[in-house]
Amino acid sequence: MKWRHVSLMASTIGVAAGVLDCEQKKTRVEEMIANASEPSPAEDAAATREARLAASAPPPIPRQRPPRPLPPGKWGPVQPTAPLEIQQKTLAYTYAMATPDPGDGPVDKGFLEAFRAKLEQAVRAMDPTGGDRISVNPAQGDRRMEVEMSTGCNERTPFNLAVQRAGMPFTTLAQSGIYVIQCHDSKWKCIQSTREPDDVICVAAPRR
Repeated sequence: MKWRHVSLMASTIGVAAGVLDCEQKKTRVEEMIANASEPSPAEDAAATREARLAASAPPPIPRQRPPRPLPPGKWGPVQPTAPLEIQQKTLAYTYAMATPDPGDGPVDKGFLEAFRAKLEQAVRAMDPTGGDRISVNPAQGDRRMEVEMSTGCNERTPFNLAVQRAGMPFTTLAQSGIYVIQCHDSKWKCIQSTREPDDVICVAAPRR
């Protein structure tokens, strides 16, 4: 009976020791986690320094463009009889519409070709009698997509072709680096920005 009592006490002591050991380990683990979750003074200082630098950084420079040849919201068409100053402004402005900003990456060639093929299908569906007068080609360093067609080019055509028929949102095109959709038929040439979809300019440009 005595040995049984001693054995029971030893077991109890062993269990208590095991529980105490687990509690100590748990306390150490919790302490390690707490220390790991709290940044060191050096890390805290570095984070503060980075936040101050970000706050003091100058805002990005807005894209600079030549003066618009027409009042905002007006799309033309600019006629060949327009004053020379207006014609020169039109050329400079429509070129700038497709000019990339500093730091813009190149257009992905795979995306460009896939969109070009979709756009050509859309043009042929819209202008079924166009035949060999229809073509779709990138220009200006792949930033401008030029659509040649026999008829149907107006201020709404670039949007209709790219977004409604080819199913490509202007935001996606702009993010991919394609900044202008341009159509040209026997009468007009219309240029629309994908970065600023409200910006459309048409010129009277009969095909020669």
